[in-house]
Amino acid sequence: LSGSPSAMTNDVVCKQGICSIPFGEKEKGYLIIAPPEQLIESWAVIRSGAQLAGSDQWTLFEMRSGIPRITPATQEHFIPQSVNLDLIGGVSFSKGCYPGQEIVARVRYLGRLKHRMARAIVAHGELPAPGDPVFLDAETTQRAGTVINAVSLPNGTGELLATVPLASSTGAEFPIDQAGRSIRLVELPVETSEEESQ
Repeated sequence: LSGSPSAMTNDVVCKQGICSIPFGEKEKGYLIIAPPEQLIESWAVIRSGAQLAGSDQWTLFEMRSGIPRITPATQEHFIPQSVNLDLIGGVSFSKGCYPGQEIVARVRYLGRLKHRMARAIVAHGELPAPGDPVFLDAETTQRAGTVINAVSLPNGTGELLATVPLASSTGAEFPIDQAGRSIRLVELPVETSEEESQ
């Protein structure tokens, strides 16, 4: 690879069997893919031009970029629109064939979406797990949404992605347990349409 990741364009760059895939809008990152032997040979060059990150840091990077990671705990819980895949180019409505395509198309063309993915902060206590419920209010057990991803931060708080009712806005709070803990919505770098905001 020539140059550091910061010097690369937004296109995938492949040289000598090593590919660098750009990722993210506000924060930039790169996924490096290579055969193990070539990665080992090029490690010093890659390391000199990049800040390396572990899996939690990568998940946090994805979350802050508005990209959900579907896990076994959340598999088959969502349609693409409820996790914003339609807003980030993660689903096509004009080609392909996949399970659930009719439902996905029906929501897009006929129905009204009820939930969207949002980013949130949890201030204290145990981090909710993917698949855990988000409640409408503290008095009921009515489910408002579902936790998609969650990562602990060094300061003791946590950051997560969850589906919440469509009309929810930044600053809104949703309980995550009967002990009074809640999540607070923060900005996500994905914009919904004006009709959805109403």
